[in-house]
Amino acid sequence: MIVKKSLTVVIGLIFSIFFSPVFAMTEPLVELELQRVDFEQTNVSNDANTANNEDRLETHDSAIEQKQDASRIQEDFQTASDSVNDVSENLEEEPKKTTPDLPEIVIRKNQITEEFIEVIRELAEKIAFEYDLYASVMIAQAILESASGSSSLSIAPNYNLFGIKGDYKGVTVVMKTQEDDGIGNLFTIDSRFRKYPSYKEALEDYASLLKNGLVENPEFYKGTWKSEARNYREVTTFLTGRYATDSRYAEKLNQLISVYELTRYDEYRKEKKNELNERKTKKQTEKVTKINKWQTLIYRNMKKKQIQKQRSRIMLAVDGLSYYFLEVSKLIKSYFEIEV
Repeated sequence: MIVKKSLTVVIGLIFSIFFSPVFAMTEPLVELELQRVDFEQTNVSNDANTANNEDRLETHDSAIEQKQDASRIQEDFQTASDSVNDVSENLEEEPKKTTPDLPEIVIRKNQITEEFIEVIRELAEKIAFEYDLYASVMIAQAILESASGSSSLSIAPNYNLFGIKGDYKGVTVVMKTQEDDGIGNLFTIDSRFRKYPSYKEALEDYASLLKNGLVENPEFYKGTWKSEARNYREVTTFLTGRYATDSRYAEKLNQLISVYELTRYDEYRKEKKNELNERKTKKQTEKVTKINKWQTLIYRNMKKKQIQKQRSRIMLAVDGLSYYFLEVSKLIKSYFEIEV
């Protein structure tokens, strides 16, 4: 054991003596190699940092450009918005310059209009019911278009209550009329209007026009039907600019309907029809009764006259007979006196 340990120590000393110069020479080389590797790593790190810095610079430049583009877009949008606002302000200012200030419409009850309503309301109720229309609007239009039945177009022999143009069964009349230019200004023109035999035909023709429309468009007045409009106000609004050029047409009709309470004529029912028939029958009965009374009076007067004539004749006959008997008695008396 001692010999083995001694040999190991001796071999180690010999190995260190021979190989220590070699290790001494290789140490600087290893250190140089390590330094070179560190330098390359440092360069790679610097290159990476430089690339990262460049990327950051590019990203920053790109962000700046995007901000600049966004600001330019915002400026363009603001400019366009200002232009639109200027145009809208000009459009808002334009009507103010062209549209005149119109006075408020105020309608008050008058006897002429109330009497006119009484004349046409029963016909209007019945016809409006048959044609699915609002009687209130029909009556209001008749009042407005005919000046309560006093205009030259609405009185006999024309009877045109609604200012309907054209001809009725080939019959027409030429009248001057005022038209609205759409902003309240009126101008006068000559127009051909329909001529009717009576108010009944005028009301029926008006209802037929609203229900059947125009030749090229049968539903032109569809918005006036009760089955389509929820109330009379929708109808008057629909008629403005379509039936009449008056820009305040709906306002005037609504005032008339409100003041004269024309909505009470919109609910036409069979019971109401029976009531009207009863009223009509009652009137006819009253007329017959009056006629009978007159006939009775006439008969009595005639009978009195006949009795008086008969009395006169009897008196004449009596007077004649009396005169005859007197004459006969005188003759007889004179005859006996002669004989004596």
